[in-house]
Amino acid sequence: MDTNTYVVRGMNCENCVASLTKKAHDVPGVTRVAIDLPTGRMDVTWRGVADDPAMRGVVEQAGFQVA
Repeated sequence: MDTNTYVVRGMNCENCVASLTKKAHDVPGVTRVAIDLPTGRMDVTWRGVADDPAMRGVVEQAGFQVA
């Protein structure tokens, strides 16, 4: 299992966290998503090889930015 850490900008409430968490779980291979709202840190654990471009795309499609 791999874990990638992203810093996500633009989240300002728990609804943002819940929405992004749900969308991130839709990426194949994702087994765990943990987001810390105050810091914007998003830890994503993958089964197998991480698909970093797909996760960055999900973040941007949700209306946020990856720092």
